[in-house]
Amino acid sequence: MLLPCGSWACVHCGRKKKEAARLMIEDGIARARARGHRVRFITLTSPSRQGLTMRELYVAFNRLRTKLRRSGHLREYFAVVETTQAGALHLHVLATGRYLPQRELSKAAAAAGFGRVADIRAVTGTGDGSAGAYLVKTLAGYATKANAARLATRGARRLRPVRTSRAWYPGGMAEAEREVGRRMAAELSLAPDPGPWLFVVKGGDGALHVRSQAAPLVLLTTGAGVAQPSGGAATAPGGRGRAASAGRRPARGPGASGARP
Repeated sequence: MLLPCGSWACVHCGRKKKEAARLMIEDGIARARARGHRVRFITLTSPSRQGLTMRELYVAFNRLRTKLRRSGHLREYFAVVETTQAGALHLHVLATGRYLPQRELSKAAAAAGFGRVADIRAVTGTGDGSAGAYLVKTLAGYATKANAARLATRGARRLRPVRTSRAWYPGGMAEAEREVGRRMAAELSLAPDPGPWLFVVKGGDGALHVRSQAAPLVLLTTGAGVAQPSGGAATAPGGRGRAASAGRRPARGPGASGARP
């Protein structure tokens, strides 16, 4: 079982991030309603067929966000980037704040750098079969490996299609992923694994070494042209390591990521 790499483009981590995004959407809407705030769904488009790069899109959103916050039309938000089949970027935003008519939103969006095509509507319901439930499913679907891969073609160095305000979901994506992990563990009735842990370390010479907690490194495999030291003991001149567990689940060690051997 591999430790998470945290990449949106990863098959395994991307799936978890999608579930975390769904949790953030559903919980954020519930929190907003509990505070007596109405949640609205805003769509912002690219200004042309050529579209915006990821950097340009977020620059435009920062401009628009600042303007709407000052006017009271934006309080908390959850934003996710959609990459269309044609490659254009759209930004979908769940937001609280005073209502802004669609015509005024279009003008403000265009002035910030988006296209003039913009939409705003209230989010009604999130139960099964409701329009809100479909919206939750659709938005969470944008936090996927396929969408992240398309974002890379639009100049995204960091494949991060989701942005939120701090109060939308306290702790952000990292906390949502932890909560998803806790729920999954509870469903599987998994108790915390105390170890013992094993660490697989790749040395600067290309050799792989394995060690347990507080134990010396032992050569696991040798790189090309590298002889195995006598007695199996070795030191790793440096490099990146992978941690593994002799127990049920791996855990991250200092400076290491890992996999079950």
